[in-house]
Amino acid sequence: MSQSLDSRAQPLADRLRDRIKQAGPITFHDWMQAALYDEHEGYYRRPDRVRQGRTGDYRTAPETSPLFGATFANYFAKCYLDLGRPTSWTIFEIGAGRGHFAHAVLATLRTSFPDVFQATRLLIDEIGDEARRAVAQKVTSFSDRVEFRSIAQVTSPFVGIIFSNELVDAFPVHRVIGGPDGLRELYVDVNQAGDFVWTHGDLAPGVAGFCEQIDLRLADGQVYEVNLAAEDF
Repeated sequence: MSQSLDSRAQPLADRLRDRIKQAGPITFHDWMQAALYDEHEGYYRRPDRVRQGRTGDYRTAPETSPLFGATFANYFAKCYLDLGRPTSWTIFEIGAGRGHFAHAVLATLRTSFPDVFQATRLLIDEIGDEARRAVAQKVTSFSDRVEFRSIAQVTSPFVGIIFSNELVDAFPVHRVIGGPDGLRELYVDVNQAGDFVWTHGDLAPGVAGFCEQIDLRLADGQVYEVNLAAEDF
């Protein structure tokens, strides 16, 4: 237990250094996975990090204006009618940010399409306790029809819509580089000074298969990002 706690107390950069020193260079995919989604210090998991809004790192369309969610609410209402007005249906949002889209959709449905609103339940797949708390606070007035669920936990078919906005571009990627001997994968290593540096290695099996499938050809030094997680998703 003490070793686990000590490991968690280490800064992420030091944990990555130790990992590389013990097991060798890691793919950029694993580096990006840690940087974004590490349970304690990942960019999207840290409770102390303001990511969205005027004081954050970026602004998304749903956060900028409720018109984005309202526009999709109109489209969702049409989908509901196209599906034959089911007695209940589901809007499943994957990667809900801070809940601005979910709130705008439900508010618009309640005002403009009350019949659709009554039939709607909203499932949200969002990682991290802090993120779920932020979404829950934003949609507190709709708490009776909002539920947090991982899409991987859904085993039964349902009638509805699966929606995401700016999600796939946040999946970790492998980086492939062209060279005189063909395609190589970019890995992250640590030099004697403790700095993180690039190195090349063989393509991981999944990466090699993908590159062969699309007949990827790169000039010397040209880099291509392979998003296998998008394929799986």
